[in-house]
Amino acid sequence: MGYGFRKTGTMTIVPLFFSNDRCMKKNKAKKRVTLIILEGVWGSGKTTLARALKIKYHAHIIKEPHHVRAGVRLGSPDSLTDWYIHTHEENLKKGAALALRDNVVVIERSALSSIVFAKVFLKKNSRKALSDFEKSVKRLRVEGVDVCVAYLHPANAKSMLVRMKRSIYLKKFAEIECVKKLDMCLLEELRTLKKKKILRLMFRPKPGDFSKLAR
Repeated sequence: MGYGFRKTGTMTIVPLFFSNDRCMKKNKAKKRVTLIILEGVWGSGKTTLARALKIKYHAHIIKEPHHVRAGVRLGSPDSLTDWYIHTHEENLKKGAALALRDNVVVIERSALSSIVFAKVFLKKNSRKALSDFEKSVKRLRVEGVDVCVAYLHPANAKSMLVRMKRSIYLKKFAEIECVKKLDMCLLEELRTLKKKKILRLMFRPKPGDFSKLAR
């Protein structure tokens, strides 16, 4: 709030108050919300947990992107991975906007999944992509959105590999050693981000573990 003075002859008229929106916004405490991201390799239970959170907390679910459903041609592995990373980033922005409007928001996977996939299987340098992901999460924090990643581990590797072999896209990765390697790398990157205090990390959570985040 501001004020001013106005003189008329020898008389001073005070005060003249006016609204100062910038000052009010600065003094107003920023509201903080939490955006939940479910991470884990194929068949780890992300979709099942997302459904449970939707029922329990009326969460808004942003499903992981799928190039076939999106009508994207397979192309080269590099270009397809770039598409996934970009789409995950768009989902992150969409999720943050929804969370700030008092929604409990759950995103299935983030750009981190595609970054790790490119690093493990395509031998692609992931330093810049990881840096961009970190910057995105930090930017959200400034805007009042904290990111919490729930890491899930596949309970039944055998049935998971059977489902993978039915998919043309995943067929060549349907070996237990491939999945283990991807899982270990993903967990390593998540722990590094947690250590840097860029995001919160939950290990194999159950629906009830999100009660404080969903308030």
